[in-house]
Amino acid sequence: MLFVNPPTFLLLSALTSTGLAHSHLEKLWANNVEYEAWDPNAGSIGAKYPSDTPSWYTTNVGGNPLKPNMAKTNDIICAKGASPANMSAPIDAGSELTVKWWMSGYPFPDGHWGPIIDYIAPCNGPCSSVNPADLQFVKIAERGFIRTTSSAEGYWATNEMVANNGTWAIRIPSGLKAGEYVIRHELIALHIAYEAIGKGPYYTDGAEFYPQCISIKIDGTGTKAITGGVAAKSLYRGDEPGLALNIHVMPNNNTNYTIPGPALWSGAELAEF
Repeated sequence: MLFVNPPTFLLLSALTSTGLAHSHLEKLWANNVEYEAWDPNAGSIGAKYPSDTPSWYTTNVGGNPLKPNMAKTNDIICAKGASPANMSAPIDAGSELTVKWWMSGYPFPDGHWGPIIDYIAPCNGPCSSVNPADLQFVKIAERGFIRTTSSAEGYWATNEMVANNGTWAIRIPSGLKAGEYVIRHELIALHIAYEAIGKGPYYTDGAEFYPQCISIKIDGTGTKAITGGVAAKSLYRGDEPGLALNIHVMPNNNTNYTIPGPALWSGAELAEF
């Protein structure tokens, strides 16, 4: 848990009470152990990055999103200014890693409709010393448009996460080889994705990306190796059908929504919803 002195705490309270428009992870659970996630807002006022969290360090004060023009930069890997965690959380292959999003006392904005996507990459050694640009990710889970509602936008994975008090479960594939891995957990908000329609790849506005990374460690006798991954900077262009679209029209046209990114990895095991 992060402890700060009274002056720092007062500054942090003032910062969070202003209603920051976006979010980052607050907590996570692996093998029934709870970890505090890194808070870049606290870091901006002097809090030290803790050594006992698997949540990656970032400088993304305010939890601000990345835009399509940043999809080929290092920031898209694990958020602005990200660097590896000092430790990796032990977790059993085949179990669930649960994360919780934060935003000034309430979870991710309900009006930020969109998919939730999870990736995994092997570190091929300690994740604490991995070069983020070297990570090769495969997609292990995705959830996008869920159902129509009386609104044009409908009900999405992000709405489901908010309804579950900001929490989300990520199923770690069973049978994975022992070693350290990075989970790349990502929300994509589509409320202004229409701004990228017809603008081509890497436009300055459009869909919003909220990636967060967590280091994990798997023990055991599994033999399944992750192959066929891609660098995070190759996941999106920003002009894909699932990233450049208008979700605000009636009648609801989101039922045929295509989740962006690569196909699900053959070893993926979706969490139960």
